[in-house]
Amino acid sequence: MILIINILVVLIAFLADYLTADKSLKLLLKHPSHLFKHEKKQSIRQFTILVVIMLAVTDILFLKLGSLQAASVVPIFLFLEIVFMLLIFLSYYDWVTMEIPFLPTFTCVAIALAGCFAVLLSGQNYIELWQNNFFSAPSSILAGIIAGTFIGIIVLLTKERGMGKGDIYLAVIMGLMLGIPKIFIAFYIAVFSATAVGLIKAYRKKKLKGLRMPFVPFISLAIISTTLFWAEIFYFVTQTLGLKYIF
Repeated sequence: MILIINILVVLIAFLADYLTADKSLKLLLKHPSHLFKHEKKQSIRQFTILVVIMLAVTDILFLKLGSLQAASVVPIFLFLEIVFMLLIFLSYYDWVTMEIPFLPTFTCVAIALAGCFAVLLSGQNYIELWQNNFFSAPSSILAGIIAGTFIGIIVLLTKERGMGKGDIYLAVIMGLMLGIPKIFIAFYIAVFSATAVGLIKAYRKKKLKGLRMPFVPFISLAIISTTLFWAEIFYFVTQTLGLKYIF
């Protein structure tokens, strides 16, 4: 099972790399062999990192859900896997082009929102993803509204100098996927990781003013890591750091 899933993930990585290289899906359908051709714009190193990240996230999710041994976890796996792959694609696209494509972003929002409504329609407010990790629909919808509004205000006040409209959608996705209080931890992960990478990049380029940094990869990192390792993060924050009041 995992071998088949990993093969599909590698094919998805090829597709993501192809679409990021300013090529159209229509051309790909006409000439499928183009999928495996790398242009100079996309380096082999970037593509290798993309494949490794996709496979790592897929395999960790697979193990977290108990290797899909129970039929009930298959919908959870598909839901999280699709959202995670879309987030990784958006991160890759943003890192290479410094742009956020609308259609994949909107699709990710729609799937995350559909997950929330699916839980509500099941007659429950929440489901357990795996041990000590829950997905609460009311909390997620509330967090999505708050996060989207907060980033929207920042975009409005800064006139898109720091963040763009695409970041509003990513904030909504973060809220819908995590809920409260997970979103607060994820926010810190996104900000601190972006700051760290930004400082390293500024040091290497010997300049800080005018340095452009894509933010989607760090939002995606925060969403995926918080979802996959929430139990470990919760223990670290409450027990190791002693910050129980946060929760």
